[in-house]
Amino acid sequence: MGSPPSHSRFWRGSNILALIAIFTVCMGVGAFLGVYEKYRADLPSIARLEEWQPSLVTKVFAADGSLIAEFASERREIIPLERVPPQFIRAVLATEDRAFFKHDGINLRRLASAAWHNLVTGSRGQGGSTITMQLSRNLFLTPEKRFVRKFKEMILAHEIEKMYPKDKILEMYVNQVYFGSGAYGIESAAQMYFGKPATDLTLPEAALLAGIVQAPSRQSPRVSLQAALDRRAAVLQNLVEVDAIEQDAARRASATEIDLVPRQGVEGADSYFTEYVRRQVEQQLGTDAVWQGGYRIFTTLDPKLQQTAEEAVARHVDAIEKTLAGDKTRRADWLAAREAAFAAGDSFAFLEPDDGPVTPYLQGILVSVDLETGGIVAMVGGRSFQESKFNRATQSLRQPGSVFKPFVYTAAVRNGFPVSYVVDDRPLSMPMGNGETWTPENFDRRFRGPVTLRHALTNSINVPTVRLMFDVGIQAVIDYARDAGITSELPPYGSLALGAADLNPMEVLRAYTVYPTYGTRITPIAITRIEDRNGNVIRTYTPARTRILTEQEAYIVTTILEDVVDKGTGRYGVRGQGFEWPAAGKTGTTNESTDAWFVGFTPEFITLTWVGFDRKQRIRYNGTGGVLAAPVWTDFMKVAHEGLEIPEEGFPEPPGLEHVSVTTRTGMLAAGFCGMAAYTEIMIPGTEPEHYCNAPRQDSGVPLLEGPLDGESRRGRGGDEQPPQVDDDFLF
Repeated sequence: MGSPPSHSRFWRGSNILALIAIFTVCMGVGAFLGVYEKYRADLPSIARLEEWQPSLVTKVFAADGSLIAEFASERREIIPLERVPPQFIRAVLATEDRAFFKHDGINLRRLASAAWHNLVTGSRGQGGSTITMQLSRNLFLTPEKRFVRKFKEMILAHEIEKMYPKDKILEMYVNQVYFGSGAYGIESAAQMYFGKPATDLTLPEAALLAGIVQAPSRQSPRVSLQAALDRRAAVLQNLVEVDAIEQDAARRASATEIDLVPRQGVEGADSYFTEYVRRQVEQQLGTDAVWQGGYRIFTTLDPKLQQTAEEAVARHVDAIEKTLAGDKTRRADWLAAREAAFAAGDSFAFLEPDDGPVTPYLQGILVSVDLETGGIVAMVGGRSFQESKFNRATQSLRQPGSVFKPFVYTAAVRNGFPVSYVVDDRPLSMPMGNGETWTPENFDRRFRGPVTLRHALTNSINVPTVRLMFDVGIQAVIDYARDAGITSELPPYGSLALGAADLNPMEVLRAYTVYPTYGTRITPIAITRIEDRNGNVIRTYTPARTRILTEQEAYIVTTILEDVVDKGTGRYGVRGQGFEWPAAGKTGTTNESTDAWFVGFTPEFITLTWVGFDRKQRIRYNGTGGVLAAPVWTDFMKVAHEGLEIPEEGFPEPPGLEHVSVTTRTGMLAAGFCGMAAYTEIMIPGTEPEHYCNAPRQDSGVPLLEGPLDGESRRGRGGDEQPPQVDDDFLF
């Protein structure tokens, strides 16, 4: 039998090869589909794009609407596709994905070309990703170059293309892509590099931004201007190749110089106030909300007054520092030492612990509140936020010294004492629990004999204040301080009357709001409202207002604090510095002049100032609140009241008060021979004296304290005493 024809053998072999090829293809397709389904099942749902909330910049605005701070993990602003300039879209498509409107998310020809190039060159320089694949990677995947990741990109891109139209994909891409320098999206990039909205980009600018996309870390003009210009030339040539522009236009655009705006930092972004705001918002909405939420936070800050506050603190503390003894650290010397340490690579000693005071040089603070709105209009927590982020206004605990005294006198008024009540200013000794004796002294080391409450507080005399607290009762004083807003620990000892308690300046300021408001405590606010990324108001804020005194009680104490400013310990720092507005307040100085305070108010504003060292030490001789802190207050308040008309009556007297003529030495009704030592006092009906000055003192209703106190008061028990913690202000 003969052999079969040769053509039959050929067709038989061809059929076998075809069957093998078909089998191989089927197996390959099957394997591909199997792998596809495996990875597809593990990938995130594309439906998440519907809920996707990009990380946006949270912006903080002052009361006048000006931007004062931004918080962002990524700088991004979302804009619709119609606001993106066409020349940028054409540049991106010509460079990143010319077949964007033709493929279904995967460009196999481009992938194959990129794979061949990488195989021949031995590099991974080309990825072949379409715009949709880049979007899927940016949104869902990590950026490392691996085959598995590339396969996942392809799957996700294909799913995205099935779900969204091309224009929506392009819109998501231009708002998501990274442009370097922390800018995500075309709008942020336009603002970051050129200081303009994306709609105003020119062709040279649009081409430069389109060129950054490939390698932001290398081709950003802030990293390498030449690399950015070379890449821009390539992008412009791509536009020529796709007939988007003429060659002459590309040549002119390539020759155009790039005018970058300076790196933009929002003025005041790193400040004590904005950090105070950030902490509040983080507590209420969470950390991610602040850094990624794109919220708009509207605050109470007045930019002009904030600048005034910063300048006032800087000017006065600088001047005070020049008068200090030679053993005190000057800020300039500290900065020079820090710079030298940084240059030598030895910066450990200058690192700031979390929320801790670290500076060895003199510090100062100022906080001011608008009494009508209850909003903080200015906050200075130290001389430099960059040098120390510790906010002494909101985070420190300092002894208030004589700033605490008005609480003792207010407790007395609230418990029915007239301010004509007389206390004896003479030596006082009190046994302590350890067997020792505490003997409080006055600042000037002299005693005046019988003095009225008004005179004692006006001149900030120590011993009568201690005696008064025992007459009123220590617990009554503590109870009033709590009602006024003092939340820190208050030791139930005689030295509390002189401010021997560690208090936060903000709680002191809050407690003083009771006086200019005629008895209503205000809890100041820093934020008025918060809007989400869509402009919806999610939170509003109003200051809490709580009545704790009657109008008459608050007014009477206010008149004494007016005397402090007009003729007492605050006269030099306020009236002596030329402030003519109706004002009241109290100075404070702690033991050895380690803290200098002034808290003062007008009908419009209440402001607190403090000067001292972070680590407690004597500031200087005669370093009192009236000398060191009050002038800072005055300089600020002068500007705060510019343009306002001085009222004829600063603090109008409320109805229901009586004016009674009493004597300065006994507090009794003035008559007969003692009329020459009389003055007119304001009193709440029912608290006025019942007898005239020539009546026996024991029947006057205002007996004097006799002899040293032994811890037992007529209206309260004193308990064990601690050593004196404070002296008082210099008497001007």
